[in-house]
Amino acid sequence: MDWFTRLVGTVLVLLSISDIYLTVLFLRGDQRNLLSVPLSRGLWWFFKTIVRYLPPGRKLYAFMGPTLLVAIVATWIILMLTGFALIYWPALGPESKWKPEQRPPILLQPFTTAGFPYLP
Repeated sequence: MDWFTRLVGTVLVLLSISDIYLTVLFLRGDQRNLLSVPLSRGLWWFFKTIVRYLPPGRKLYAFMGPTLLVAIVATWIILMLTGFALIYWPALGPESKWKPEQRPPILLQPFTTAGFPYLP
């Protein structure tokens, strides 16, 4: 099971890196991107369906470009974080798994407690 988790994580990281390369560094008009083109088509479809129900004269299409930029970068970041988390997860061992009788972990505790080990 550990190899499968690492394989899925590696595929996610490579998918994200290849889409970043094809989108940012390898500019061509043939639209061979793996994630950016389907995401942009989906967002265009979403914006077109919303505009149909709005009164005429609304300039909703002006928000498409910034929304697409944020969506693409957020997709890359989420894929990279998830991929690296899946790669490192098996190496953490069984002690790192949360047990139901434990208190839920506090997220971002090292950033909020200034080095104190416990935040009440």
